Amino acid sequence: MKEIGTFVILLFAIATAQSPAPQEQYSAVAIQYIGIQDKPVFPIIISDSKAGAEWYRTAVLKRSDMNLTYVDVVDAPMMEKLIKEIESYSDIAGKHSKPTSRNSGLVSITLLKAGKRDAIRLNTQSATLLLENLQSVCGRYILLQSDLQRFQERIRPMS
Repeated sequence: MKEIGTFVILLFAIATAQSPAPQEQYSAVAIQYIGIQDKPVFPIIISDSKAGAEWYRTAVLKRSDMNLTYVDVVDAPMMEKLIKEIESYSDIAGKHSKPTSRNSGLVSITLLKAGKRDAIRLNTQSATLLLENLQSVCGRYILLQSDLQRFQERIRPMS
């Protein structure tokens, strides 16, 4: 009986050691608005795999309704370009992470890469510039460009 229990524990240890945690398998970017807005601002999830986007949407954002989240899947080289562009804003994030006025919010951008999670927070003005840059990097990913543009339009303060 003791041998069977030891065998089961050993089998479980081998199985878990050979299958890495889901977040280590995927690269993902989540862009979310934090603040009060008179219209819905749905988060955007970008990943290099459909499984990665789905995992991030359900496990991290805890969202089950696909209609309330923009999900975009890109190839690995495009994912690297997007991550590089976002990481270039990390210096700006430290300086401009506060809302510009009482009525404006922040944009939180979470990067998941190689099992590490980093978050950048930008005021809406800085986030708008980043979103424009991301749109220019997107190239042939027209749906992603459209999602980024829609998000950008929704976070703009009312004039």
